[in-house]
Amino acid sequence: MNDRNRKINPFIQSQRKKKSKLESRRFVLKRDLNDVMQLYERLFNKKTTQELWEWKYLPPWTNKPFSWIGLDSKRIIGHIGIVPLRGQIKGAEVTFFLIGDIMADPDYRMLKIYRQLNPTKYFEEIRKEHPQAVMYGFTGRHLGRWYRWFLSLDINSYVERADDRIIRLPNDRLAGKDASQFDVCEWLWDAPELDIIWRQLKDTILVGLVRDRAYLDWRYAKHPTLRYRLFGVYQWGKPVGWLVTGKQNILEEWRKEVRIHDLLLPPEIRLPVLRYAASALQANSLVFWLPSNCLPSDFESHDTSWIVTHWSFSPDISKDFLSSNVYYTLGEADEWWK
Repeated sequence: MNDRNRKINPFIQSQRKKKSKLESRRFVLKRDLNDVMQLYERLFNKKTTQELWEWKYLPPWTNKPFSWIGLDSKRIIGHIGIVPLRGQIKGAEVTFFLIGDIMADPDYRMLKIYRQLNPTKYFEEIRKEHPQAVMYGFTGRHLGRWYRWFLSLDINSYVERADDRIIRLPNDRLAGKDASQFDVCEWLWDAPELDIIWRQLKDTILVGLVRDRAYLDWRYAKHPTLRYRLFGVYQWGKPVGWLVTGKQNILEEWRKEVRIHDLLLPPEIRLPVLRYAASALQANSLVFWLPSNCLPSDFESHDTSWIVTHWSFSPDISKDFLSSNVYYTLGEADEWWK
């Protein structure tokens, strides 16, 4: 932990009106958080809190933040945050690092600075400690081109559009034959079925996060500001999967749209369950994210302008393997968790 307190070699040299230079970078310390919050609010024009930052960058399975600041004298003018998550590839546990907030002070923001804030420098540091890890992230299309420019140098990167997938109910709003075999009931976040279902289905996710009870508890149940609901899915009375939606009351009238933030279901019944869930959750349409390898090519999609990038450090994991097997959901982006 002493590494947090020592200064590391300079990582940015910026030209400002006064020709000042960014002197150093280091891990974020607790005393830095107020200035980091102020920088975030200036850049994104929305409020944030220390609690939200600590929740995001210090999940319960890590004891250090993968979060760095850039300094000009003692002023914080840059920040890069990366979220460590538990994942797996081919059944082996692998750390997934989700690219988070990348910020540069507007007074220093210029192409040269962004080049010197090059995330690949941080990726290389992480690679040394986690040589089998996966880096990934969600971003708008404009910045998506920037990420792809950095990552295109490596053959192990895969990029695709993260589009809304849409299920629309017919006018009669009937679930058809699915109504007799499926059921959807609200669960508490500590439901013991969650770990049982993960053990049953983990082999169906060759590349993706560990979606067990501990993950759902951190990501959704304990989010500092957002509220979610968890629904268990039953087939012929047996629990077989789950869905996470936003925190909304089920109204008597049909809602225009329900967003599924996360889901874990047997692949062979994903679409039938989602069609049934649209009816059970009283939605005219159900909106969710799944990668293109999880759905037929003619499935209705809506362009969101979001880009998702996955990049494996392991030379044994190819772009083709990622594109054929990666699994992600809306909850991993969720407008960057507000």
